[in-house]
Amino acid sequence: MSLSNGSQAGKQASQEAKNCRLVAIEKAGGTFPKIARELCGIAFSDIADFVTVAEGGEVQAIPSNEIPKRKRKAIKKIREKRRILNTPGDKGDVVLDQSTEYELYDKMDALKYLCRLRGDEVQKIDLGIQGIEDILRKLDGKNE
Repeated sequence: MSLSNGSQAGKQASQEAKNCRLVAIEKAGGTFPKIARELCGIAFSDIADFVTVAEGGEVQAIPSNEIPKRKRKAIKKIREKRRILNTPGDKGDVVLDQSTEYELYDKMDALKYLCRLRGDEVQKIDLGIQGIEDILRKLDGKNE
């Protein structure tokens, strides 16, 4: 067997392994549109879907059962904290303080994965202030 034949066989084996993984993922329900919807739910999530901010700046988590299912997919972790005072007698426990925290999946990672799914190459570009200002002018239609 020549080196090129071995290389070709390696590429073919790699492609076969990839095809097997794709078939297994699709059998488990992981179709391309479903994966894209999940990533879009994360990439385009808005913090206002999960918390409210009062005029005084107090932040309050929206109860998870009030958040639509498609938006809840962006939640990575829910943390609930309670401070309870045990009272003697028949009054039972008194909740002094309670808070809920949501940790969301990383939006930038989801955007990168979406770009890869589209076939776009994700590159890190350092534009500096002038480069950003130029882009903003073009977006605003103010080419100077």
